[in-house]
Formats: sequence, structure tokens, C-alpha cells
Amino acid sequence: HTLFNAFGVLLFWFWQERLAILLLRWLPEPEEPQVLIAELVVPEQQLEMTSTRARYLEEEALDSVDAAASAVTRELRHLGRLSMEVICHALYLPVEQLEPVPVDEHLLHAPPDAHALDADVLYQRHIKGVYSDLLSFMGRMHLPQDEAHQTFWMNCQVVSLQLVDAVKDAKHLQKNLGHYLRQDESIVRKSYVELRRHLLDTLRELRALHRSELPETLWRERLQWLDDRAAGFDGEFRKRLFMAVRNKQLDGLQTSSLMNDLGYASRIIQSLRNALLLGAGEELTRLLQNEDDQDESLILGV
Repeated sequence: HTLFNAFGVLLFWFWQERLAILLLRWLPEPEEPQVLIAELVVPEQQLEMTSTRARYLEEEALDSVDAAASAVTRELRHLGRLSMEVICHALYLPVEQLEPVPVDEHLLHAPPDAHALDADVLYQRHIKGVYSDLLSFMGRMHLPQDEAHQTFWMNCQVVSLQLVDAVKDAKHLQKNLGHYLRQDESIVRKSYVELRRHLLDTLRELRALHRSELPETLWRERLQWLDDRAAGFDGEFRKRLFMAVRNKQLDGLQTSSLMNDLGYASRIIQSLRNALLLGAGEELTRLLQNEDDQDESLILGV
């Protein structure tokens, strides 16, 4: 029996690479679309039956710690892409504006389209189901784990929460943003365009940083630069608001709206930044980036 088994292993070893190539050709993984959220109108009555669910959390993956970790990593990519797309819709901007191409100034200054998607409806349809599936899957993981895997699971839970928090803040931001962008040119409208530009610029930078191959020291320096720039924007934006109030260019209601929405924008950036840092700092996720879909970034890929 031992000789027979050894002969079988040797025979399979010779053919395994060719067999793997044939299997990939016969059973290819479905290609990810460029944009996940493609609908133009989302009827609320269809939310229940068309809700997006997890793609990669197969029950069989719970039989192995490494298989479960791989499944969760891929699902976090999925949730990350969905989250970034919902945030773009909350800003009334197409997802394509995240690409490393010149920003479309016309789009930045334009009012929302009449058929713009509502971020709350998108959250209910595309985010909630995937997030609940992730939590349920991770909660059913009962195999023995070493310290590295325990840290991995904890970080995955935090990353998923940070992504969902960013989308929730974007939902709140969209309300006033849409209201004031639809108005005639004014100081308050210019301020919302400025806030919109700041968020888009930061989303693009975070996405580019996650896809970069910088050495760790330079990577963290770049992240610190982003932190400093965001803090600087907050301070300067507040100063300009109070100066406009003193000059009677803004009333109390407009100032209150802008201050609240600056807070939402800051929290969106902070949540995505935290997700990026946790994803980039996790050694297990680095090992898992050798999968076929490695061109997708781990957290912020769109």
C-alpha cells in the first residue's frame, strides 16, 4: 500500500501544474465588473429581493482556518468596493472619478443629476447584507487559532465596521450636499463644492496609496502626509466659515450645516484611513494577495 501510494503521489506531482492550468481554463473564476453598482433607479419595494449578499463566504471554508481567512479577505475586498462606490454616489460623482486621471471640474461644480441614486437606499441594498454575512461567518469560526490568526479576525471585524461607518456618514452628508448643490451660486454652495473636492481628492489618494508598492517607511510617511493634509483642511475650512459669518455671507443655519458636514467628511476619511492601515499592516493579508484577483486592492479597490 505504501509503495502504491508513493507511486500515485509521484505520478500526480508530475501532472499537477498542467492539471491546474486545465482546471483554470475549464472552470475560470468569473471576472469582476468594473462597477458593481450599475442600476440607474432603485425602487424601494425591490430592496428585499435584490439585496446584495456575500460572494465568497462558502460554508466549506469554515473547515480550515486558512480557507476561512482567504474567504473573509476576498469578501472584505467586495465590501470595500461596494463602500467606495456608495460614497461616490453620495457625492453625486461617478465611480470613474476615482481613477488616476484629471478630475472633471465640470462634474465637481455641477448640481446632482435628476436621477441620482440615494445613498441610504444603496446602503440598505448593497452594504447591509454583505456586512451581516461577514459578521455571521466570522462568528461561526470555532477552529483553534494561533495568536496571528486571532489578530487577523479582530482586524477583519474592525475593518468591516470602519467601512460601514464610512458609508453611514456619507448617507448623512448627501442630504445637505444635494440640497445646496442644487441652489444658485453662493458662498454656501462654493463651500460644499470645496468639501466635495476635498473628499474626492482624499479618496483618490487613499486608493492610490493602497495600490502602491512603496517601501513601508515611505508608505507610512505618505499616510502621515495625508493625515496632516486632512487636519490642515479642517482647520482652514473652519476659519473660512467663521470669517464668512462675520462678513454676513453665511447665516447660522448654513454654518451649522457646513460644520456638521465637515464632521461627516472627516469621519469618512478617518474610517477609510483606519481600514487602509489595518489592511496594509496585516501579514496574513499580504500572503493572501497571491490570489488570482490580486489586481483588486484589499480594502479600497474599485
